Amino acid sequence: MAPPAQLVLIGIGSNTGARAELLQAAVAQLSALLPECRCSSIYETEPWQCPPNTPAFLNAVVLGLSSLPPDLLWGELARLERSFGRLRTAAPAWVRPLDLDLLLYGSWILRSPLLTVPHPRLHQRRFVLVPAAEVAPTVRHPLFRLPLQELLHRCDDPRCVRLYAPSPIPAAQCPSPSGS
Repeated sequence: MAPPAQLVLIGIGSNTGARAELLQAAVAQLSALLPECRCSSIYETEPWQCPPNTPAFLNAVVLGLSSLPPDLLWGELARLERSFGRLRTAAPAWVRPLDLDLLLYGSWILRSPLLTVPHPRLHQRRFVLVPAAEVAPTVRHPLFRLPLQELLHRCDDPRCVRLYAPSPIPAAQCPSPSGS
C-alpha cells in the first residue's frame, strides 16, 4: 500500500542564464513529479547572504502532492538540479542555474545529515515567504504552527522581492491547496 500523499512546498530559484525560461522548464518537470502541482508568480529578489555583485535571483514556490518519502523526493530534486547544470559542492555556489529546496513536507519535522524539513531558514527569507504565502497562505509551518501568511507578516528580512512574471502554470490548471 502506498503511503498517503503529503502536501509539499518546493522553493525554486535561478540567477544565471535565461532565468525565467529555466524556472518555467523546472516547473514543467516538477508538475510531472507532483500531482496537483501549482506554482506562485515569479519574483525577482536580491541575493541572500551572497557576495557583492552576485546576480539577482528569480524565485517561485511550487506546491504539490508527493507520495515519495522525503529523502527520495529530495533525491529527485537533486537529480533535476543536476539536469539543469547545478553541481552541489561543499563550497557554496553563488551563481546557480537551478536551485531547489524542499521547504515543507506535510507536517513532518525531519533532521538528518542529508535533509532538514521544514527548511531551517524558511521563516527568515522574504524571497521564499512571499511566493509561499501566495500559493499556500493558510498552510501552517509545523514548528511555529503559524500560517505562512502570518510568518510573512512577521518576517523582518528587508530585502526587496519584486513581482517579475505571473505563474508559469495557467490558473485553470491550479487546484487550491487542500490542507493546512
